[in-house]
Amino acid sequence: MIKLNFNERDLAERWGVSPKTLQRWRSEGRGPMYLKLSKRVIYPLDQIQAFESKALCASTSEKSPSIMTPVLPEARLLNAEEAAVATGLPIYLFTNKSAYSTSS
Repeated sequence: MIKLNFNERDLAERWGVSPKTLQRWRSEGRGPMYLKLSKRVIYPLDQIQAFESKALCASTSEKSPSIMTPVLPEARLLNAEEAAVATGLPIYLFTNKSAYSTSS
């Protein structure tokens, strides 16, 4: 009998990763598409196979598959001033390396 859906534990075992890795990928928007039914997470087999197909590489010189990178078209790096405003921290923490250095 062919299994059509995998739970988190089964998929983690199939790929040799921990369930925590799959949890992190879900929170980061990575990994295969999944269904969330109440507290239960289910990965349909067709989504797993599609993810695996996109992650295939022919050599180590290839770029990493884009499937592993979260798709956030509006995402960009912040400059020091924007980071300070966003976090409420002083700007010198983002501009002065010695401000956060732990070495004496």
